[in-house]
Amino acid sequence: MIYKQMEDVQQFDAFVQSHPYSHFQKTAMWGEFIQKTEHSPYHMLGFYNNQNELVATALILVKKTLFGHYLYVPKGPCVDYKDQKLTNQVLTLLKEYTKKNRALFMTIDPNVLRMERDIKGNKIEHGENNEFVTEYINQIGFKHRGYTYAYDGSFSNRFTLITKLDEPIETIFKGFSTLRKRSIKKNHKFHLYTVEADRSEIQEFVRLEDDLGKTKEVIRHPLSFYEAIYDAFAGHVHFYKTILPMESYLSVLLDKTKSDNPKEASSALKHYQEALKLQKEKGNNPILAVGMIFDDGHVSYGKYYYRDHAIESLSPLDSLLFHAIQQARNNGHKAFDFLGFGGLTTPHDWDIGYSLYQYKHQWNATFIEDIGQFDYVLNPTGKRALELSNKIKRKLQTLFIKLHK
Repeated sequence: MIYKQMEDVQQFDAFVQSHPYSHFQKTAMWGEFIQKTEHSPYHMLGFYNNQNELVATALILVKKTLFGHYLYVPKGPCVDYKDQKLTNQVLTLLKEYTKKNRALFMTIDPNVLRMERDIKGNKIEHGENNEFVTEYINQIGFKHRGYTYAYDGSFSNRFTLITKLDEPIETIFKGFSTLRKRSIKKNHKFHLYTVEADRSEIQEFVRLEDDLGKTKEVIRHPLSFYEAIYDAFAGHVHFYKTILPMESYLSVLLDKTKSDNPKEASSALKHYQEALKLQKEKGNNPILAVGMIFDDGHVSYGKYYYRDHAIESLSPLDSLLFHAIQQARNNGHKAFDFLGFGGLTTPHDWDIGYSLYQYKHQWNATFIEDIGQFDYVLNPTGKRALELSNKIKRKLQTLFIKLHK
C-alpha cells in the first residue's frame, strides 16, 4: 500500500461521503473551514492498494504552536475499521507521515462505536462491541486516551445522541418525549414555521448566540465564522430559521381570551399584550430560532442552533429541529446526530453536558459512545508543554467569558 497527497477535492469528498465511516469532519469542506477560521492548513491523503485503487482517505489538519506543530485527523482516517489488516496498513503509513513531517504528535479520534448502550447508558447485553478496534490501534503505537468522560480535554466529544431515521416520520414522532411532542403541537397551533434561509440572514446566528452568552458561558463567534461554514459546505449545510407570524399568533391568542375558562382567558390576555409589544419591537415575522445543519450524504448533524427567548411560552427550537429531522429523512439520511454531550445520564456538579443530555435524549434518541482519542507521540516533552499551555488558555478563556457577560 502507498499514500499520495490528493489534489482533487471532489474525488476526496466523494469517497468520504460514500463510505460507511463517513463524517462531515472528514471532508475537505471541513478542512477549508478550519483553514479559513483557524489559519491551519490541511492535507488530503489518499491510500491506494496494489491495484492503485483508493481504499482509504485522511484529512490532516496541521496545527502550529509555539512548541512546534502537530497533526490532527478529525474522526480518524476514513477506512473500514472492521478490516484490521487494512486499518493497520493505513495507520502505519500515518505514523511514517508524522515522522516525515517532524510533528510533535498525531491525534486521531475514530468515529467507531465502542459498544451498544440503552438511552440511560447501560450496556446492552449481546449488543455490538468494537473494543477490539481500540486494542489493535493501541498495539500499532497509537496510545489510547482512555474511556473517559467529556469534557476531558480531548479534541472532540466521544459521546453523542442520534435519532435514527429508518421508520416513518409518524413513528419517529411518537418516540419523542411527551414534552417535545406537546411543544411541537403547540407551536403548530400558533403557526410557527421553519424554512431555509440564505447567506444574508446569517447575522441572526450572531444575534442569538450573543443573547445566549449573556446568561451562559459560551464562546461567541463573529459573523465571518458562520459565513465561512456556509461557504465551505455549499450544498452540504442548511441554514434554517423558525418564524412566528405575529398576525396569526395574535389572532389565536385573541380567540383564547374569550374562553369560558377564566384561567385560560387570563393567561391568553397576558400573552396577547406581550405579543403586541413584541410585534412593535420586532415586526410581523420575527425569527425566533436558527439552526445550521451539516450533512455528509448519510447523516445530518445539528451543530449550531439557538433560540430567541422573547416568548418563553413557546419553544421555537423544537419546531426547527423537528423540521430538520424531517428534511434529513426526506433526503434519505439514516440518522440525525445531535453532536455531543458529557456522557453521563445523571447529574454531576462537574458535568456541564448533563443539560444537553436532558434535552437531546427526548428526541427518540440512541446513545452513541465512540472509542475515543489516540495519540502517536514523537516528542513527549513538547506535547506536555502544549497541553499545559492549552489548560491555562482554557482557564483564561472561561474567566474572560465570565467577565464579559
